[in-house]
Amino acid sequence: MSATEEQIDHEASADGDGVDAVDLEIEAMKARVRELEEDTEKLRKLQDVVAQENGDGGGADGDSRSVFVANVDWNATIDEVRAHFSGCGNIELVTIPVNKYTGRPKGCAYVRFENVASVEAAMALSDSTLRDRVIKVVEKRTNIPGMSQDRFKGVSRALRPGTIYRSRFASSSFRPRGRGIRRPRGFYPHPYYG
Repeated sequence: MSATEEQIDHEASADGDGVDAVDLEIEAMKARVRELEEDTEKLRKLQDVVAQENGDGGGADGDSRSVFVANVDWNATIDEVRAHFSGCGNIELVTIPVNKYTGRPKGCAYVRFENVASVEAAMALSDSTLRDRVIKVVEKRTNIPGMSQDRFKGVSRALRPGTIYRSRFASSSFRPRGRGIRRPRGFYPHPYYG
């Protein structure tokens, strides 16, 4: 035993109540951590059950079983889209996104199937007609959080990260056109103020 271990053992034997109190406190903390881990596991199981009841495919799994349908007529209903793709397999969900301000459909739809094999059959329906419009069917892409195209919407190109600022006339081949400032006939600029 080293000197520090002997010193700790000596202090523990001299102050036995303090060590027992610390041990009891540590055991109480460990029991509380076990309870929290059990509660977390119960919550995970409940969330899985609720997701299965709601038919929520969730994330990349739902995206792999979904297709994006472009050029859908604005007056098309969910039932019409479901009927058009019913021959491909069992359909879990049909969504027609709408503009949040006007409430009008955006002209596209998402169709989620129960299995991945139905996606290939649905993609074969690309260039078919739905309500006298030729639709385009592609696999639904998985959105990556934070990778939006319009993160810098409204920000000047010069201020966006990764871009080098160049003035309007940086290129030697570019010359502004026109006559410059149009002034009335007989106008002479002030000699000092131009």
